[in-house]
Amino acid sequence: MGNLFGLRDTGGHLVGMVSHELLAAAIAIGYAVLLLVISVESGLWLWGLLGALIHYALAGPVLQVTPSLDPDTGEIGGQALALDNERLTASYDTPRNTGNCSSAAVLLVLNRVRATGEAPVGGWAVAMTFGPGLTFYAALLRSSSGD
Repeated sequence: MGNLFGLRDTGGHLVGMVSHELLAAAIAIGYAVLLLVISVESGLWLWGLLGALIHYALAGPVLQVTPSLDPDTGEIGGQALALDNERLTASYDTPRNTGNCSSAAVLLVLNRVRATGEAPVGGWAVAMTFGPGLTFYAALLRSSSGD
């Protein structure tokens, strides 16, 4: 399928490309997906926040950080990050329209975002999956022209 997203931070510390196949393999054991289309600044801030949350989770129960979250609502990331529903449209509409596709849903969400232009070239997104038990995967993605 080729490369769709590049990974970079403003300091040039992380540079690389993520193929559809690699992304699919990375989330193969996940079962819930949330895709957030965000700005570069928010993306880098979020990346730091995720690191802090993971560090905290290893030290104690994560529910103390996010006590208002209900995993059954489908709003896990949106509430915690105070994102408006417009930024989460693809994440909500895709499973509503296709049913629960498990971890493969991330590819459907990415395809919709790409096809509708919701993530313009150079735009940033975060793909997150929650797997069995307490497994969590996340990838910071940047849209490229595909060249």
